[in-house]
Amino acid sequence: MKSVRSLRPVRRQFMLKSFLLTLPLLGLGACMVGPKYHAPKPWSPPHFDTHARENGQTSPLSVVTELPFDDAWWKSFHDPVLASLEERVAKQNLAFELATANLAQSRAQMMIAGAERFPALSAQGTYARTQNSTKQLEEIIHRIGKKSPGLVSPGDVKVPVLNQWQYSIDATYEVDLWGG
Repeated sequence: MKSVRSLRPVRRQFMLKSFLLTLPLLGLGACMVGPKYHAPKPWSPPHFDTHARENGQTSPLSVVTELPFDDAWWKSFHDPVLASLEERVAKQNLAFELATANLAQSRAQMMIAGAERFPALSAQGTYARTQNSTKQLEEIIHRIGKKSPGLVSPGDVKVPVLNQWQYSIDATYEVDLWGG
């Protein structure tokens, strides 16, 4: 006699197979509309689709014209409330201003990202003018004088002004071998 545990996988497979077989049948039944179905005819007034011309011929109501489009279309309604709303929207169109700012930001980021394709140049320059105090110079001469007496006396030396210039120009370029 088989145990209950050994029958569970068999029962589960049987249920899965029967479900998968009945699913397409249910799907086909859902597509059926009915045996007496007839498509409805759309109704509209006779003057809605076409209009009569002077000579009795008919033409569609929507006719392409070469007239320019009026940007202030709302003024044709002669409604002061609508006109004031349109003016306020035109002045305070924050969504348009936000879209314009986002476009400018994305173009700036595109330019920054594209700048990496070109060599980078940098230049730097510094200038420093210094003069040591007489006290420091006397101390230095005193130290030198101890090692070699009679060489220089502190009163004979003037404190010089030191001008120091530093400059550099760098050019760098990164070759992209892998296309990243």
